Amino acid sequence: MPPDPLPALDLTNLSSWERFDTLCRCIVATVMAARSLRREARFVGVFTKPPWMDAKVALALRQSILGIRQPGAPQHTRLEVKGSEVLQLYPEERWVAAALRKVLDRYQNPTKGPLLTGWHAGPEDSFRDVLEQLLGEPGPPTQVFVLDEDAAEDAEVSLARARDSGQRRLLFILGDHVGLSPSSREELVSRFGAVPVQLGPVPLFTSQCITVLHFLLDRVFVSSTEARGAIAADQSCMEGEEVVQPGQRQVHYRV
Repeated sequence: MPPDPLPALDLTNLSSWERFDTLCRCIVATVMAARSLRREARFVGVFTKPPWMDAKVALALRQSILGIRQPGAPQHTRLEVKGSEVLQLYPEERWVAAALRKVLDRYQNPTKGPLLTGWHAGPEDSFRDVLEQLLGEPGPPTQVFVLDEDAAEDAEVSLARARDSGQRRLLFILGDHVGLSPSSREELVSRFGAVPVQLGPVPLFTSQCITVLHFLLDRVFVSSTEARGAIAADQSCMEGEEVVQPGQRQVHYRV
């Protein structure tokens, strides 16, 4: 997605070339459960696609991982949706897209409209900068995972190892509907210590991968009693009342 996606954002056609439908589904999958918000989760999207028509997107992303922005390309745009701050969210693509339009519009015009709590947008020089900021945040150390259909290890095995070693902040890197190139995954492994993991032999959509990862995280890190207690305490979130639950873990998804 280009750094300025607003010209292409059409609420009546979210499955256009830029695939806003994929983005909206990923946001919902990250910070929503069936009857509550996932207060420990955060969605981070980085829009790195150069705006010219013949842009080589895979090359641009790999260079951005290296901290390089293509000559003439504008700064990237970083979108964050924080489950710990969001007051209201509905699992409907056009509702999410309308919220996204408000956030991006206000990012470009700071005096236009009120802030949308829990949604943040800002400029970034590279994908590397975003990862370094996430990894450098105060708190427990972060374990990075990258989804790879050809990875040797199953995600559940890697998550159990992270739990046993005391890891409580996890960062998952997923591609968009096109996916990450092998060279980009290799850079993430070598530069950021990302652990390649797979979710099985059947290819899944990005939003489905997030849902499966949440299922595995709930099974590996949270007992059923704790999960039911979190849902009971957070019932009012769909009506817009903020209820912040202390998370058993912190989960960040970068798409």
